Amino acid sequence: MKCSYLDLVERFNDQISMNLDKLSEASSEYEQEQYLVSSENIILGLGTLLRDGFKNNKSTCFQNTDDKNSNDLLVLIQLLNLVNDIIVNWMFGDVEVNTGLFNKLYIRENQGIITDRIFSFLEYYNLNNAKNLKDFDNENEIIKYSNSFREKLKEFFYSEDLTEEYLDIKLERWVSIYTYFYKLAINEKNVLKIEIEKLKNDLLQNKFSEAEIKVIFKHLVFGQSKNDLFSSFLIEYNNFILLLPSLIKMIEPLKSVMVLFTNNNEISKKGSKYEENIHNLLLRYNLSAIKNVKTSSNGESYELDILLYIDDTLFVIECKTQFQHDNVRGYCRNIQELDYYIDKFKRNLKYFTKDENGKKSINSRLKAINCNIDNVNVVPILLTNISYPFVEREGIYILNDTKLYNFITANQPMVHYFDNKNKEYFRIGMLSPELFRNKKANTFIDFLRNNNNYEISPCCAIEEIFLKEKIFKRYKLYITRQNFNKDTYDRRIERYCKQEDKFNSIK
Repeated sequence: MKCSYLDLVERFNDQISMNLDKLSEASSEYEQEQYLVSSENIILGLGTLLRDGFKNNKSTCFQNTDDKNSNDLLVLIQLLNLVNDIIVNWMFGDVEVNTGLFNKLYIRENQGIITDRIFSFLEYYNLNNAKNLKDFDNENEIIKYSNSFREKLKEFFYSEDLTEEYLDIKLERWVSIYTYFYKLAINEKNVLKIEIEKLKNDLLQNKFSEAEIKVIFKHLVFGQSKNDLFSSFLIEYNNFILLLPSLIKMIEPLKSVMVLFTNNNEISKKGSKYEENIHNLLLRYNLSAIKNVKTSSNGESYELDILLYIDDTLFVIECKTQFQHDNVRGYCRNIQELDYYIDKFKRNLKYFTKDENGKKSINSRLKAINCNIDNVNVVPILLTNISYPFVEREGIYILNDTKLYNFITANQPMVHYFDNKNKEYFRIGMLSPELFRNKKANTFIDFLRNNNNYEISPCCAIEEIFLKEKIFKRYKLYITRQNFNKDTYDRRIERYCKQEDKFNSIK
């Protein structure tokens, strides 16, 4: 039986919907991951098909697709994403790929780029999951969706009232936009086919302005210039908009808007709020800090974000927000971007510390905190929202903002170890308490040098639980690391937990 373009989209929607139903019913985490990644691959593949149709003026070619071809497409899409994942890991990581037991592919990592990327993602993963688990149980699904999205926006855009504008729309209104489409989709199974004019009128009746509707159709409607359906989830078909309910239910709204803003060069606006947030944190804890040191010379501009003065030491903090990628290619791009920021930071730092005009300029601001650039030890720090496995690069300390918060608030970060046998959680200190003993300059420098030196390294547990079970097992890919000994690690955990229990009983 032949099917139309609309039938094909419906077929994709049905498959994603079935996966979501099975996902909610699955008892094992492995099964859940399989259904989740299958849906993600189908969405990515559908976007590729649609974009290819736009580019080659073949958007009607799918109307000759029959049932068998549709099923073949679904299978090929998942294989394509699997192969792309292998290629990317091979390109950016020093790995060996071999077949092994049960016809599975095994990736053996000789260096650390793939695992390092996972470690860099853990902090974001944990924070985002914590927000997903926030207690909205007394609210209906739509309000829960809206409130959860709002909380995440406040956290990731450093905003209390969400009045900042991105793509000419306030963040609070972006919550309303995503909630509107979620409300349309929440109780639906089949693809919604809505006349464009009818949709515009309904948006007007729901208090959206003409300007907001224009932005919705410009940025949320999929086209050849769009990257994927996760960020532009409305499909235009003749004089209609197609809305896939299963797609709306799959989308993580925070990630969707982050991609949307990044692709339209709007994410840099987040930087000024980031600097302000860090500066306010330092002031709240009665530290001497100034921000936005700017000047120009011979047509060149120079800038330093934050100056923190402690014990005759000037910590020069460069604040940079980066997009949290969830693949190896994106992680490598982040490192390249980081190196660019470091070069620019070193240029600015050299001007303000070596050039006489630069010294005069910075000293005019340092007077406010009784400091002079010639009489201090200068310690440069690049602060970012991404976690990296290294603490220093080209003479610049690299620090994650969460760790800065931990140090300033003397809040020692913790990791929890789950004992599968006894179904118990154990609290494990990740960093030495000595790194949090005070806020003196020497202590802060020790912290900068050692904030990745965990008392008990969680790396082995992360590889066993996070890498295999949550990431690579999706694709039937397994990653192994040399010198891994789970028994040794478990013994260390047991010994540490006994010490922790003994310490708590003394207290």
